[in-house]
Amino acid sequence: MAADTVLVALVGRPFDADALAHATERFPAADLVVLAVVTPLDAPFSEGQLLSPTDDRFVQARQRAEGLVERARGTSAGASNDIRIVVAQGRPAPVVAARADRLDADRIVVGARDRSRLADYLLGDGVGAAIADRASVPVTVVEVDQETPRPADSIL
Repeated sequence: MAADTVLVALVGRPFDADALAHATERFPAADLVVLAVVTPLDAPFSEGQLLSPTDDRFVQARQRAEGLVERARGTSAGASNDIRIVVAQGRPAPVVAARADRLDADRIVVGARDRSRLADYLLGDGVGAAIADRASVPVTVVEVDQETPRPADSIL
């Protein structure tokens, strides 16, 4: 499937790198917009993660996104993606869906942990499902069975 513009949502989770890797592999000729979402401190836990109240969260989010993009470029042989990084603040689902509409994106890609039904019941359906509920374009939720978290990827 060809896609001209793919929005890759980075929501500050360890599996953001997996979403970006999937997008570069699955859509090697698409323009990628990497959207690093800085979640407000008052967002529900299932919609974001707990963040420390610092003024430099936007800078940290951009630096993390740049690092993920550089790693993706280094490991995606044959990919010719034009990759642009954008940082936005807000609850991930509405921010990602609205940005996809504004960009006229063809698809959204977001990472998610493979969770149990009990976890979904206790924590909510998760960010991927919330984005899919709001988006007007197809959403690919890259589920990762993450038995061993990667601490370097979890820093926002």
